Amino acid sequence: MFTKTKQKIDRQVRKWYTDFGNEFVKEPLSKIRNELNTPVENATAPQKDALLSRNDEAIFPVSYPPVFQKKEYHYYIEKYKLFQYHIDFFNELSSRIDLKGKTILEIGGSNMHRDIIFEKFGIKKYVCVDKPWQTHLETWKEHYASTPIYNFGEISLKDAIAKDDYVIFNGYGEDITDDFAGQFDLCISNCCLEHVVKLSEVLDKIYLSLKSGGKFYTRFGPIWSCAGGSHYWFTDDFNFNFRAPVPDFAHLTASYSDILELLKQKKPDLLSHENAAWQIKNGGAVLNRYFYEDYAYMLDHSKFQKSSIRSYWDLQPNKETREILEKHYPHNRRFEVWGTEICALKL
Repeated sequence: MFTKTKQKIDRQVRKWYTDFGNEFVKEPLSKIRNELNTPVENATAPQKDALLSRNDEAIFPVSYPPVFQKKEYHYYIEKYKLFQYHIDFFNELSSRIDLKGKTILEIGGSNMHRDIIFEKFGIKKYVCVDKPWQTHLETWKEHYASTPIYNFGEISLKDAIAKDDYVIFNGYGEDITDDFAGQFDLCISNCCLEHVVKLSEVLDKIYLSLKSGGKFYTRFGPIWSCAGGSHYWFTDDFNFNFRAPVPDFAHLTASYSDILELLKQKKPDLLSHENAAWQIKNGGAVLNRYFYEDYAYMLDHSKFQKSSIRSYWDLQPNKETREILEKHYPHNRRFEVWGTEICALKL
């Protein structure tokens, strides 16, 4: 049963990324880059040895046992159509921070069912800021049907959480309004920040939303500067996790025409080689194209008085590839980082 569910979810993931690619490939690349406000690579990156080894244990030490036991994983994945990374994230979060009685803001996500939020974690109020895709609404029908979804400006935060203890605001982090100020004990974000273009602005909004002493915790990836950073997904065995025959880091080192020619030779059965090459080179979803050093720089220049950043999922490039990467991107060194974890505290 679990295998069938996983296959169904894999097909859904493929559809999400294919939909993204089909939507954006219709527009000229120059127009898309302008709309996404793509940063100029390395324009804000700090020097290679700065800010890159700060450890988060001093801010949010591991103090609690994991909420989900390994033997429970299949049950929750099956029942609520979750991915394992949903469970892994909340296990890590709940081992660092006591969630009981907390009022929590989530940026992105919103697919964790209310039964888990309230019964498993004992959370008091849960507010999610997200843009639910149509495919999300179809996949998690019960969850979205029972969760109020409001547009910003339609209702105040105070009135929304007075009506229900779990609500979704349809929008982006930069849309957060002033009535969110100082209302949350904790802000979290799971596998989202690699998609946030206006990240500095969103960090300011998160800071605004937290109470004094409030915490921010996020894990996200793969980020743009890693081997599979473009997030493309075509089949269950040809995607950013299973990249062959496309070389690692092709989106950073190869041209569109070279990728296109490779796909025509090695993947003749693809429905659209042009679409595939475009996604591999430019991203299979809306991505901010930040490097690890960019995240460190923006965090260091945010309003948070105490913060840390570290990698939690690394894949080292081989020597030849690293030399190419460092030649193209001389201010960057952390190409091995897939997953990035940020902890921050508002004093």
